[in-house]
Amino acid sequence: MLDMDIGNAVYLVTDHKATGAGVPAVICGLRERSARIAIEREEGTKTFDVPLWDLLPARAYTAAILRACYGVWENLDHQGRSPGTVHEDHLVRELARAGLAEKTAEMCARLCWDVDWNSKSPLSAWLKAVRSFYLPKLPAA
Repeated sequence: MLDMDIGNAVYLVTDHKATGAGVPAVICGLRERSARIAIEREEGTKTFDVPLWDLLPARAYTAAILRACYGVWENLDHQGRSPGTVHEDHLVRELARAGLAEKTAEMCARLCWDVDWNSKSPLSAWLKAVRSFYLPKLPAA
């Protein structure tokens, strides 16, 4: 079973058919089949109960996004291209075709443009940028 404890960062999955369709949240309480979560909004923190099957730990959520990004890089690499050499709209389409939700595909494509694709390990830089965006930093214990 996935690690679900009070205080853990999770994503509330909003579309079970697209990878990366979710909202970041923190678990505030647990029951047998549901959890109380807190979501930060501009108008303040909102808390509510959701079924456990609508939650994914932040690490699992981020790993799924990273797998899709890597798969797109692999496909482009087989064609002699890289995410840094294709137009942003094309990269968004490729990421969406790989299963990412539209907003997530757009964000991953935007993060791609901050990478120097002529550097020694541009793929690693892109994946680290994606991971840093989606995986919250945990406070030191």
